[in-house]
Amino acid sequence: MDTIKKILAPTDLSATSRAGVRYALEMAALFGAEVYIYCVAHYEAAVPYPLGLDEGASLHVPVIDVAAFLQERRQALARFVAEHFQDLTATISVYQEVDMGAVSDKILGKAAEIGANLIIMSTHGRTGLGHMLIGSITEQVVRRACCPVLSIRP
Repeated sequence: MDTIKKILAPTDLSATSRAGVRYALEMAALFGAEVYIYCVAHYEAAVPYPLGLDEGASLHVPVIDVAAFLQERRQALARFVAEHFQDLTATISVYQEVDMGAVSDKILGKAAEIGANLIIMSTHGRTGLGHMLIGSITEQVVRRACCPVLSIRP
């Protein structure tokens, strides 16, 4: 078994995801590991769907300022970490990053990029129809991850 040196802690900045990030930080303190707190904004959340077609059948797609959107998410992540984990971050090497795209693909890519030994993430615990319609990011990561994944259910 590899020593745990790098932990990836994905978050969507929700109350549910706080449990996973806290667990990652606490485990990092035990093992002397680094934690990468990683927030991925899903592209569909960032780019609204087309409003419709006009008489000329041209598509009207609202344009967002991606740089401004990512900067706002970086600030939101910094607030999230400062408000909820200040008690743990002083003694641990913590890196924060925001990205945009298909969430599970970005998480898997980041884990490979940093050479993560462990991914710790919360699950919303959806079951039944909600799980079928929405799917589970955690499940997708577990199935395809290059390292062990610890799923935390708050």
